Amino acid sequence: MIISTYSILIWLSSSLVAGLSVLTYTGNREISTRVFSFSLGSACIWMIGMGFLISAYDYEIAVFFNRFTYFSGSIVSASFFYFFFTFPKNIRPKKLILVGLITIEAAFLYLFFFTDLMVYKLFFLNSETLFWGWNFGKLSLLFEISFFGFFIVGLIKIFRDYKQCKIIDTRNHLKYIFLVILLGSIPPSFLSIILPRLGYFNFDWLGPISSIFWILTMFYYITWHRLFNIKIITIELA
Repeated sequence: MIISTYSILIWLSSSLVAGLSVLTYTGNREISTRVFSFSLGSACIWMIGMGFLISAYDYEIAVFFNRFTYFSGSIVSASFFYFFFTFPKNIRPKKLILVGLITIEAAFLYLFFFTDLMVYKLFFLNSETLFWGWNFGKLSLLFEISFFGFFIVGLIKIFRDYKQCKIIDTRNHLKYIFLVILLGSIPPSFLSIILPRLGYFNFDWLGPISSIFWILTMFYYITWHRLFNIKIITIELA
């Protein structure tokens, strides 16, 4: 392992996400708050894995963390998808949703760590910021379909709730959630998912660091607008 400035910056960013996760978890006991906190925690784990990936000089270690970052990324999208169905009513979604998500993640766990169908070979880049590039397996597009599908469907659901809601405070919170997650997910998705798919790996390390703006914006809405700490958001949508 070679610890670089880039990996340190990633781990510092992950510590900020971890702090934000703790902040939301301790805010109240509502289901949407706890699920959002879990989503942030899964994002933190993805970022930590990314820091190890760009520090890995040994091939086997690099393979593990490459697969780990993709698998943890799938958990991030699945957990946010579940969150979209808890907010703002603070009710547990149908069990079918949870069972479906667990099944998908179990399948990804097997595909990433026990087959070469997702990522099958890493190669040395000799780059200052990232040592490794990789080849994608025959089923690798399942990750992109799942990742972007979860976010797109979830954001559409939040937007529809926003359009239907008649309560001003609830509408504002739905708007904040929609904008923050939409804008916050674009930079890391582009840098760490789309560019590697196109064969550009040197900017992969920027994905986690690009979330700094999202972290600060989210912190602002949580603290100033009390995003997860007011009773009004539990009122059912009109």
